[in-house]
Amino acid sequence: LGFGKSDKPKGHVYTFTAMKENLDAVIQQTVGADEKINIVAHDIGGPAGILWAAENPLRVKRLILLNTVIYPFSTPLDAVSHFAFRIPILKNIQMSNFGLKTTFKVLSKSSSRTMSSRIDEILETPQNLDADMKVRLILEPLKHGKQNEFKTLASTYKSLDIEKHLIIAKNDPLLYAHISKLSKENPEVPVHQIGNSGHFIPLDQPMRLNLILSSILNTD
Repeated sequence: LGFGKSDKPKGHVYTFTAMKENLDAVIQQTVGADEKINIVAHDIGGPAGILWAAENPLRVKRLILLNTVIYPFSTPLDAVSHFAFRIPILKNIQMSNFGLKTTFKVLSKSSSRTMSSRIDEILETPQNLDADMKVRLILEPLKHGKQNEFKTLASTYKSLDIEKHLIIAKNDPLLYAHISKLSKENPEVPVHQIGNSGHFIPLDQPMRLNLILSSILNTD
């Protein structure tokens, strides 16, 4: 909720715990009560996947994390962006269609034509959001997470007694540091490397990602 073409209610509280509760509602409505599921989570979806798995370990076949935010620290690129969010002029530029397109391209290794078409498709969706609301959608879960979920998220992940996998794109300037540290703290978890991919793994390397997921999921 709050990303892409999804609804963006201004009165909603955007936290990882709220995301977990939304995930739970979707699962309850779409999956049988006794059916086990595979959770594949990327970026800001990772914490929600971890939190749900921790509460429902007997319902989870596998937890597969793609480059995911999990620690309270910020990467250099993240820190620069957060600094820009505090300055009105820079915030408005960064949250404009031009600023968002530029950011997406910096985070991606895809061809400009492929990425631009995907970005345009999202930005053309009527949203009626001002710059402050766009920033809130990004920063609220992270700010709340540093005060709450991030304090125990890595240890929660480590304690999960379920099958886990990490999919890592080394060229992600935003979250490689997070997923790399998580891998070092959990050396028993299989790691699947993806080369020539930035932050948007499903867009940068869709075929490679599909092959990895198929190899993991087809072991039942």
